[in-house]
Amino acid sequence: MSFPISRVFSPEKTKKIPGRVKGIQGNIFGALLGTIAPFCSCFSIPIFIGFTSSGLPLGETFSFLISSPMVDLVSLMLLMSFFGRDIAIAYAAVGLILAVVGGTLIEKFRLEKYAEVYVRETDDVDAEVPE
Repeated sequence: MSFPISRVFSPEKTKKIPGRVKGIQGNIFGALLGTIAPFCSCFSIPIFIGFTSSGLPLGETFSFLISSPMVDLVSLMLLMSFFGRDIAIAYAAVGLILAVVGGTLIEKFRLEKYAEVYVRETDDVDAEVPE
C-alpha cells in the first residue's frame, strides 16, 4: 500500500506555507515546522524532497530536515518525563539552534549545487507504508 505524501504536501501547497518568509526567519520557520510535524525521519525525507522540488531554498528545507526527527514532540515529552522540564527545554532550544544554524550555513555557502538532481526535480514523492 502506498501513501502519497505529495497529495498532503504538494509542491504548490508547500511553496505557499513557508515561501512567505526568507533568510534567517525562513530557517526559524522551517525548524519550528519540523518540531511540530508528527513525522519520523522516514517521512521527513519525502517531505524534504517535496519542499526542495517546489522551489523552496535549500537552507530552509534543511532546517526542517534537521529539526524534524531531533526535536519532535514525542521525544520532548519523554525527556520531560525522565529528566524534567528544564532539560527538555534546553534540549529543544539546542536542537532548534542547531537546525537554524545548519540551514543558515547551507544557504550562506550556497551548497545547492551539491544536492542530488532528483531532490530538486522530483515531480511525485510517494512513501511506502507497511500494512
